[in-house]
Amino acid sequence: MKIKLSTKPLVSISLGLLLSASFVSAQTNAGGERVNTPGAPVQLSERQQAAVAAIKKLGGEVRFDRDRNRANDLVDLDNTPVTDADLVHLAELTSVKRLSLRFTKVTGAGFEHLKGLTNLTTVYLSGSTVGDVGLEQLKGVPTLVNLIAQQSKITDAGLEHLKGQTNLRTLNLERTEVTEAGVKELQQSLPNCKTTR
Repeated sequence: MKIKLSTKPLVSISLGLLLSASFVSAQTNAGGERVNTPGAPVQLSERQQAAVAAIKKLGGEVRFDRDRNRANDLVDLDNTPVTDADLVHLAELTSVKRLSLRFTKVTGAGFEHLKGLTNLTTVYLSGSTVGDVGLEQLKGVPTLVNLIAQQSKITDAGLEHLKGQTNLRTLNLERTEVTEAGVKELQQSLPNCKTTR
C-alpha cells in the first residue's frame, strides 16, 4: 500500500495580527457530548504584539494556551537579562496565568506592573534576587495561588506582605533567609497554604 504525501509547502505565519496557529476549543454537540472543534487564532492588539516582541528580544518566551476556555498563558523569562523596568511589558498581557523569572536579577520592585493580571496564579522566582520588596508588590495580585521562591532573597519581614493572600496554596521558601518562626506565624494567617522551607 502506498501513502501519498502532500508536496505543498508549509506556510509560515510570522508575528502579525495573529499569533501562532488556530487553537481547539471544547464545545458540545446536539447530544450534549463535548467535542473538539477548531477555534479562531489567538488575536493580539498592537500593544500586545509589541509586548511579546519586547519579551522575545530579552530572550524570553510567551506561550498562549490553545483553549481560550482556560487561561493558561505563560511568560518565561528564566535566565534572561530582564530587569524590573522591563516588567512594564507584562501589563499588556492580561491573560497570563504563569510567570517565570527564575535565575534573573529582578528584585520585585517591578511587580507593580502585575496588578492588572487578573488571571495570574503562579509565579516562579527560584534563584532570583527578588526580596521583601517584591512580596510587598505582590499584594496587588490577589489571584496568586502558587509562589515558588526558593533560593531568593526573601526574609521573615517579607512574609508579612503575604498574610492577606488568602488564595495562596503553595509557597516554596527553601534556601531563603526565612526562619521556622516566620513560617509558623504566616501559617496562622494562611492555614490552607502548604509552605516548604
